[in-house]
Amino acid sequence: MWFGLPIGVIPAVDILGDGAVRLERGSYEDVVERAGDPVALATRWVEAGARRLHLVDLDGARGGPLRPELVREIAALGVLVQASGGIRSLDDARALLDAGADRVVVGTAAWPDPARWLELGDSLVLAVDVLDGVVRTSGWTRSTGLTLAGHSSARREPASWSRRSTVTARSPVPTSSWCEPPRWDAA
Repeated sequence: MWFGLPIGVIPAVDILGDGAVRLERGSYEDVVERAGDPVALATRWVEAGARRLHLVDLDGARGGPLRPELVREIAALGVLVQASGGIRSLDDARALLDAGADRVVVGTAAWPDPARWLELGDSLVLAVDVLDGVVRTSGWTRSTGLTLAGHSSARREPASWSRRSTVTARSPVPTSSWCEPPRWDAA
């Protein structure tokens, strides 16, 4: 519980090119770690007990094509997949859901009004990226002018927001060994 609300911790597999990576504060130019094959990293997370993975296609987020085949391969490991990166249309979202994702994360394409995405129901997660308290889109490059407090207020209006959202705030993060998943109870 966090602030009286249930939260879930979902390990992420970020993909740039053909490999899993970790970026410094979201900067594509600052790859701080490389984990090799994304399916191998996903396998390690599943073996450690992960029930769901957050798959981030960084190339897709910058304008590249979707990779439903990668979603399919990771979903075949027997883990729920929350797919993100490059989802620009409802057809894109459906292609990833058809490939085996149980959720899709929509960021830039959801702004300024996420209402058209609501038909995806519980399969939709709205992404809110925040830099200095302001919601950003387009890979952190554009400001929406909406503050995180504004998002929080709008979040209380069920007609305009999905049931789930994810907030990523850029801040320094320790560069400990993120490639080795921790062990936790599967209870």
